[in-house]
Amino acid sequence: MYGNLIHPTKSLKYEKSKLLDGKTILVAITSSIAAIESPKLMRELIRHGADVECIYTPETEKIIGKDALIFGCGNQIYDTITGNIEHVGLYHHCDAMVIYPATANIISKINLRIADNIVSTTATMFFNKKPMVIVPAMHQNMIDTVWKHVKQLSNEDKVYITNSKMEEEKAKVLSVYEISKYVIDVFKEEAENNENNETTEKNEYSQKITNSNDFNKLEKLKTGIGLEDSKIELNPDIALKSKIKPKKDVLILGGSTVEFIDKVRVISNLSSGKTAKSLAEAFCKEGHNVKVIMGSGIDMPYYIETIKTTTADNMLKEALEYGKNADIIISCAAISDYTPVDEVNGKISSDLDEKTIKLVKTPKVIYELKKNYPDKIIIGYKAEYDLKKPELMEKALDRLYKYGIDVIIANDLSKHYFGDDYNDVLVIDKYNTNGINLKGSKQEIALKIVDYISKFL
Repeated sequence: MYGNLIHPTKSLKYEKSKLLDGKTILVAITSSIAAIESPKLMRELIRHGADVECIYTPETEKIIGKDALIFGCGNQIYDTITGNIEHVGLYHHCDAMVIYPATANIISKINLRIADNIVSTTATMFFNKKPMVIVPAMHQNMIDTVWKHVKQLSNEDKVYITNSKMEEEKAKVLSVYEISKYVIDVFKEEAENNENNETTEKNEYSQKITNSNDFNKLEKLKTGIGLEDSKIELNPDIALKSKIKPKKDVLILGGSTVEFIDKVRVISNLSSGKTAKSLAEAFCKEGHNVKVIMGSGIDMPYYIETIKTTTADNMLKEALEYGKNADIIISCAAISDYTPVDEVNGKISSDLDEKTIKLVKTPKVIYELKKNYPDKIIIGYKAEYDLKKPELMEKALDRLYKYGIDVIIANDLSKHYFGDDYNDVLVIDKYNTNGINLKGSKQEIALKIVDYISKFL
């Protein structure tokens, strides 16, 4: 807030995703020239759902002004510790600390536990207790000098040190997009570690209680009944099973696959991967964890984990592997239906007047996924060309029943061809065979599909 107004920076929240929803991140800035990028980093974190607080060393003002930092985070900023003991308040208020950029001076101080300014003192509060991401920025000679500190800090619990780009004899910071992705990944890792620790603790605690005579005595006192020969059985997993997972793991297959005729030529199609990208962005905006297995096509946003593939067989293998941990699998990839029986080792001569290529059918990826993971929510896509709506619906229903999937989304390529930014799709599920029609941009349709699928969760 400033005055009675809400800072405009707040309107950026969730613009890209909810991957940092509910997280408050403290961005600490030190006096490297890379500090000029810090407002951009703070705003990028906000776009993923984070609230951002900002502290900075007094020397930083020689490089970037206060107003630019306020513009970046949309909050009050701090450059010194007062009677309000800001370092303590910020530690309790924030979930993680990102030191960007981190000079040789601040890295050395953190490792030596020196607390002589607001950044180093606040870092001492966070040390080993909450995630602290350190983004080094300095000349090559300086990174060599403080390398011992970097190495030691990298072995500390909850301390994460990013790589740097070595250019012009300098350790330069990664882009704000790479740092944002790094921060997102840190929270994922912390969540996984906490979940594993909680599982272990619950199992150990439940086992201890089950074997405890004191527990049996307590039960007798509570009930007033002496059940000397009865067994008290506790299921150590019961608390875990009753806990509903707020976020889902979503696997999306997108783009086009290629089948090699020889080492140079391929059989493929013109799928752009735009639908996969739109779906991935839409699921991220709802806070879900998304992975994309991508053939040929456009690049995915930096914050979405992407596994590149080539052939239909490669895509199937990756889908089966990554599908193990997915709650929802969506196949909107244009996967080759046929592949050459034999790939020529080399290049087929261009002097031939004719060349016959024998093709064999490829495995149906959507079928294999449902066969291997019958309990997962699986959504397929069906592309046809120049069909009337009843015919398109018939084809879609046939695919839905044939493979036993949960939802089928059909479209007619004669209306919107590969690469078009708009689409017109028919969505049918096993509970609603009449289907619904969705029209609009691929981004708009993707948001509606995410909402539609939510009824299965």
